[in-house]
Amino acid sequence: MPIDLQQEINKRLNEIVTEVTNGNASRFAHLVDISVQTFHNYLNGQIPKTEAVTQICAKLGLSANWLLMGIEPKCLSNETRPYVK
Repeated sequence: MPIDLQQEINKRLNEIVTEVTNGNASRFAHLVDISVQTFHNYLNGQIPKTEAVTQICAKLGLSANWLLMGIEPKCLSNETRPYVK
């Protein structure tokens, strides 16, 4: 996977961690039911697995297109975004 894409996914993950848990990555990992170590690996450049992307998006009402590619809209709808600003 190209470095630019990895960096962009990392940027969006960090953005959502900041919005949802005030930058607390461990708390975010617990919230979306991903192991803390695995989530830290994602924040450090590992591309999230499909299951992790699905979990994050489902729990937070996020668009997978936004998380992976930066394609708006960020959220699926106002009703399904309990944590996202």
